[in-house]
Amino acid sequence: MPEEKTGSVNHEKQLNDKEGSVNLGRHQSQCTVCSHPNRLETEEAWMNWGWTNRIARGYGFSRDTIYRHMHTFDLFNEGQKNIKWVLEKIIERVDWIDISGSQLVSAIQTYVKMNSAEQVIE
Repeated sequence: MPEEKTGSVNHEKQLNDKEGSVNLGRHQSQCTVCSHPNRLETEEAWMNWGWTNRIARGYGFSRDTIYRHMHTFDLFNEGQKNIKWVLEKIIERVDWIDISGSQLVSAIQTYVKMNSAEQVIE
């Protein structure tokens, strides 16, 4: 099995050896994201809620390739940890984005209720 790149966001992640799991060696040998010199940037951009189509075009991947890679390394869960960051961006860019008053209030309320572990405390 090819060794995973050191320093990668998913460097020490291991996939469970359960039925239906992805063959990591096969994935890494065929995945254009895994072999791309900007793999780390691609993963970071996606986990920071970058637009998948824009990331795909920017690095020369298909949208499906990005999703397949992110699913393989369970990076969807990593991206979900950045919810507070996303809410900050929505609030900061209120004059640049098309958002209703109720959507803005909802974003602010959710942001205020989040603790440092990014869990909403009611």
